[in-house]
Amino acid sequence: MSIQSIHNATFKITLIAAALLAALAAACTGTTPGHCTDDRECQDATREGYDPARPHCHGEGGFCYAGCVTDADCADTTRTWYEKDRPYCHPGTRDCVAKKPTWDLGPDMGDAGAPDASDGGGPDTVDQALPDTGLPNGVKCTAGGTPCKSGFCVDGYCCDKKCDGVCQSCKLSGIEGLCTPHAVNTDPEDGCPGAKACGNDACDGQGKCIAAAPKTTECDNACKGSDPFTLQQFFCDGSAGTCVTTATDKPCKPYKCAGAAGKAACATGCATHADCHADSLCDRAEAHKAGKGICAKPADVLKVGPAETNKTVQAGVTAALAAKQKYVKVAAGTYAETVDVKGASGGVVVIVGAGVVELKPTASSVSVLTVDAGHAVTLQGLTLRKADLDGVSCSGKQGSATALTILESIISDNDGQGVEASYCDVTLRRSSIQSNKGGGIKLSDGALIIVNNLVVGNGSAVGAGSSLGGVQLSPGTGSVTFSNNTVADNLTKGVAAGVICSGKGTLTNSILWGNTGGSAQHLGCSFTYSDVSGSAPSGTGNISKDPKLDSSYKLQTGSPCLDTGAATTGVTVLDLAGNPRPDATNKKVDMGAHEKQ
Repeated sequence: MSIQSIHNATFKITLIAAALLAALAAACTGTTPGHCTDDRECQDATREGYDPARPHCHGEGGFCYAGCVTDADCADTTRTWYEKDRPYCHPGTRDCVAKKPTWDLGPDMGDAGAPDASDGGGPDTVDQALPDTGLPNGVKCTAGGTPCKSGFCVDGYCCDKKCDGVCQSCKLSGIEGLCTPHAVNTDPEDGCPGAKACGNDACDGQGKCIAAAPKTTECDNACKGSDPFTLQQFFCDGSAGTCVTTATDKPCKPYKCAGAAGKAACATGCATHADCHADSLCDRAEAHKAGKGICAKPADVLKVGPAETNKTVQAGVTAALAAKQKYVKVAAGTYAETVDVKGASGGVVVIVGAGVVELKPTASSVSVLTVDAGHAVTLQGLTLRKADLDGVSCSGKQGSATALTILESIISDNDGQGVEASYCDVTLRRSSIQSNKGGGIKLSDGALIIVNNLVVGNGSAVGAGSSLGGVQLSPGTGSVTFSNNTVADNLTKGVAAGVICSGKGTLTNSILWGNTGGSAQHLGCSFTYSDVSGSAPSGTGNISKDPKLDSSYKLQTGSPCLDTGAATTGVTVLDLAGNPRPDATNKKVDMGAHEKQ
């Protein structure tokens, strides 16, 4: 070893020792030394001994000190360490030095002056303040430039480790020089090869790609072009994280497949029969809750029509009760017949019109449809008219389980009453009861639900007239829900032309207007949030103002019934016309059967 080399080595050791002693004296607090491995630790305010004036970690000594980053720091006269004759920042120690540093590219100081392949064959040069250890972590570096102390120049910064994983980086802002995993579910370097839905397409937050999803994971889908009732599903391969291109068919029947590719799915509800398979139908019994119906199981559906085995509604009802099939699907058309649901008690049948279906008997002294005791009957999407007795008659017995449900139907122009029932639980929703000479609705001794209906033009004042105008409710021991109905322009020679309540009954969000004959619009009823002609009855929210109904009994602009109803029991998600209730814009409820859109 040459005397010059010994001199340089001795100088370097002395310099480092002095710096260590000074730093330890300044940075130790109690028994805790200000030891560091990188600048982040010196800048961590939670660390014991933290001193904001010493934000840098000494590359050789491993202690926090003020230091410099660039030559500009050494030229800054406001710095406490400013010395005019030390204008250069040493990249290794971050001390200001007198001479611009030149880097020793040799393996150590001992070969100073000797040729070395690592620096192109020329002699090494050793600055008196330059350690032979490389740039500290966090300092910018370039391939082939000044080497890093750690030996790793990654992402343009000296890094604390090799950091060559696809989900790792050494250049994250604020923590440059520290090999850090990419955040979970991100892949900024696009290094994970898989498809998004199959995993392996993003980082796991631990420095690796997310594990591939199992084969049971759906990664894509589409409705099958040749079959609208089939969903095509594509699944992950379970290993490489890719989405296989061979489709697996999933039957949706009786529902259709709906949605764009990638977001397709078997539908779970229906608005019309067209949303269901031809062997099914759309049962809207629960539409008042969910806003949509369900597609019936094809095995539960018996078809009626000119092209079917059962050509009449009566034949279909009889066959369905015998086979315990729930639904009778009636093809569009006019059926000149009367229907009697009878036989052994316990029968359940839902008669549904598939299109415009009209039942109009030609026989005399009959009702259009009669329900005997012990049966549960639902009518959907039917028109029942022109009987010389009632439109629908339900005759139960005390203690019998007899039920009648009428949904989205029209009962009109019958010589008797539109709907008459005794000892039957009756539900009437989104239906029109109109122009029945014997009156609109007469119900007794049962649980009664009357919601979102139009009861207009019923009764008669000609000759002997009718004893019933619009509605008569006599539930006996049963309960009454009467909400959002419009009862208008009914006639009677009886006591009240609008609504008669015997025993109990509170009318909510309803309109009684223009009913004539008798001595009053109503008798025995209580009201809340309703518009009643004559004078406003006692009760919260009641008014007596012209509702401004058009020829279809819908509310016009400026009606006092707009947005003045109450969101209370009995209010449903659909109005008579199937529009959303409450209003989708202002979330308020109108009085009457129609919600103005």
